[in-house]
Amino acid sequence: MTDEFERLVSGYLNGDLTPEETETLRKLLASDPAALTEFVRAIDLHAELRKVFHETKGNRQGMNEIRQAKRHRVRLLAGSIAAGLAIAAGVLFFSAGTTPVARLEKIVGQVRLVEGTDRAGIAEGHAIRSGQGLETLGDGRAVLRYPDGTVLELGPRTLVREFAPGGENRVVLSRGTIAAEVARQSADRPLVFTTPHGEAKVLGTSLKLKVEAAATRLEVTKGVVRLTREKIGDSADVAAGHFAAVSETRAPQSKALLSERVRRMAPNSWLSLPDTQLRRVVPDPARFPKVKGIGNPKTIIDSWSGGALDTRRNRLLIWGGGHTNYHGNEVYAFDLESMAWERLTDPGPNPAAGRQVNDEGAPIARATYNGLAYIAHADRMFALGGDSADSAVTPDATWTFDLLTNAWENRNPTGDRPPTWVGATSAYDPATRKVWWGEGRTPADAGLYSYDFDLNRWTRRTPDFFYYQTSAVDTRRGMLVTAGDGKIFAYDVRGGGTPVRQDWRTTGGDALLAKANPGFDYDSAADRLVGWGGGAVHVLHPETKGWTSHDAPGAPPPTPNGIFGRWRYVPSLDVFVVVTSIDENVHLYKLPVGD
Repeated sequence: MTDEFERLVSGYLNGDLTPEETETLRKLLASDPAALTEFVRAIDLHAELRKVFHETKGNRQGMNEIRQAKRHRVRLLAGSIAAGLAIAAGVLFFSAGTTPVARLEKIVGQVRLVEGTDRAGIAEGHAIRSGQGLETLGDGRAVLRYPDGTVLELGPRTLVREFAPGGENRVVLSRGTIAAEVARQSADRPLVFTTPHGEAKVLGTSLKLKVEAAATRLEVTKGVVRLTREKIGDSADVAAGHFAAVSETRAPQSKALLSERVRRMAPNSWLSLPDTQLRRVVPDPARFPKVKGIGNPKTIIDSWSGGALDTRRNRLLIWGGGHTNYHGNEVYAFDLESMAWERLTDPGPNPAAGRQVNDEGAPIARATYNGLAYIAHADRMFALGGDSADSAVTPDATWTFDLLTNAWENRNPTGDRPPTWVGATSAYDPATRKVWWGEGRTPADAGLYSYDFDLNRWTRRTPDFFYYQTSAVDTRRGMLVTAGDGKIFAYDVRGGGTPVRQDWRTTGGDALLAKANPGFDYDSAADRLVGWGGGAVHVLHPETKGWTSHDAPGAPPPTPNGIFGRWRYVPSLDVFVVVTSIDENVHLYKLPVGD
């Protein structure tokens, strides 16, 4: 290497380069692989020299050895280590602290190394050093392992601004989620997670920490973690099976995790989740005076509206209103982890009249009936049909709601688009990756349709008639099963060719089937189709076609116009969730054992 290169490297490591010289070095490293290799060697040797310096500090002989090494290999000397370099195409490099904190063991998707405002690519096996951070993009994830065996997993859209700032045993989490398996550490040096709302001090435990704009949430699965609020300093000790949340206005309080509450539920029982009324998060009417119509937000659910289950995040999604009752088109989610509602969007302030799209580019409000489904592979909520807030408009546009960005998209698909209105039904099949749609507006257009999100295309499959039924997919047999309004019938949607309607004759379920738009979903763990429309829960064996009914105390009052898709099976908890009114708590139901 040239004397000029040695001068640039030495100046860079000592922090003496001008901006022009830094750019010269940057371009050289980007264009010359040999120079890049030598630069990395210089950094590695400098790390070793600093280690020797700390070990021999005050030892004259050791200091003389370092000075001798400096004289013989100038290009390998340093004043401030840059071993946190992320050499993504040799374009970006950093000047982080010297101490290796953890090793990046696994990367899924996109992950970037962070130092200050700089970002660069990073590979598995890279050593994260004191003062550096990590950022996962989109659905990216990263796993780090500390020398003591502690393992951290960074979830999607997570930013750790710094690991071990100033040499402390601390992780500065700005946003996102971290799950940790923390090895036993000394009491005088516990691992501490710092968030914008407070800190969590750990000593030998398993935990999950989630930071959002409004609050920090801590879940503990093993051990004890002390969660302390920023500035005020009040704290709570959170033990295994419990969680706590903290914000500027909320003191930390330890509560049992929902999974622990579900574990304690008796078979054939209901659980009312306290303080979970949707009304707590409805818009301030003073801010949105034009959305109320002749009704009020209560018709978000009461006015023939449904829901869908976001299985990726364990959330029940609600979108409704419409008719002439309520013109707010906001979307809601009930988070089954935090047991709290969130309003994902605000209503459009000026509801459109005579058209399907509001000024902000979102669909107008409508009573959604059974027109909502979760397209799992695309991570979007599907929405079609219903009764619009402006009854002069037929909402026949195919919409999806992106759950990463909380943004609507009018898909404008090709093919046999169903001319929808009220009474239709839909369900998503993960195997065919299609939304199956039952339509019955007119005899000419009635039928079973399928929507392919990837091709953005509708296909009409049969001319069969659907009205006021709820559909579910039996994922074990590949059957679309539709129940309600006195009927139950099914289709094999995975067999190829044209699906053929199978009219089922079942016994013991007439009380449920007589209802219009009952709650109806498939329990994959029990291999049963389960329905509820108020009163007893009805369970159907798909093979025997026999129903059993279970009347348990504690059920919520049903919604008068139907339950629709607001009754959903939650695989992660092995329970059903239902919401029947914005003024009722969210309820869970656990099936009897062996049914």
